[in-house]
Amino acid sequence: METDKEKGEIKLVKELHRSDFHNTLLNSEYINLVKENDFIDEHLHINLVYVSKREEDLEVGAYITNNSNKDVQLKNMPICLYKDNSKVFETIYSINKSIPSEKAVFIEIGIPLILSLEDKACDNLYISFGDGRTIAKYPYVNIDINELPKINGYKSHREMKKFLKLLPTIKKDQLTIDVFKVGQVEEGFCIIALFRNSSSKAINIKSIPLTVLVSENLPVYKGVYNINDDGLIIESNKGKFYSIIIPLESFIQIDYEDMSKYIVKFE
Repeated sequence: METDKEKGEIKLVKELHRSDFHNTLLNSEYINLVKENDFIDEHLHINLVYVSKREEDLEVGAYITNNSNKDVQLKNMPICLYKDNSKVFETIYSINKSIPSEKAVFIEIGIPLILSLEDKACDNLYISFGDGRTIAKYPYVNIDINELPKINGYKSHREMKKFLKLLPTIKKDQLTIDVFKVGQVEEGFCIIALFRNSSSKAINIKSIPLTVLVSENLPVYKGVYNINDDGLIIESNKGKFYSIIIPLESFIQIDYEDMSKYIVKFE
């Protein structure tokens, strides 16, 4: 049922951390958004207004409107990134916003730039915000990562901090593998990956099926990587980095490709 409230009755919250000029621009944009959309009574509405490419990530701007008679404390929101109708990224974004009744807030979200995008490639992207009520159905687990790989240089240290900050949240009873960095080393092709275990028991991984692809999705390696005799033990609710080295002679050689841009899939 569409709301019978007067258009413009819902107001945008003025944020103290923004300048008066910025708040005025956002308010003007929100007034036009209200005029062009219908809101349902007793609902929380999310209206995406832009997706833009920055140097290190994608910036997403959206308005969240509380069209109910109760204040809402919104802590987390599922968010998915699609490219050409294929899901390429999913996480739970921490919002921590108090949205008064019949008020709206503006949020900016940075999500990792995991795709090689040209300037106009954002036209092929689609952002989906999930139903916040589904979070209660799928408990998410905080994973402790005690040992970090040894990295040299300020840039690498920054990359590690960003990687950990932008990791997708993990659901209970899952094992996930996230690639931090790939590239050529003296011994071969190196994959530094983070293994996270959100189950109540330790997991011992003996082997890992993986595929390596170049930028045109051409596979240059497909096989099963066998870990040492003791296996890779990931304790309950813990994360552990592990380096995988594949000899170069195992690859289909493509001289013009930069190995640091190879794509690794664990499947």
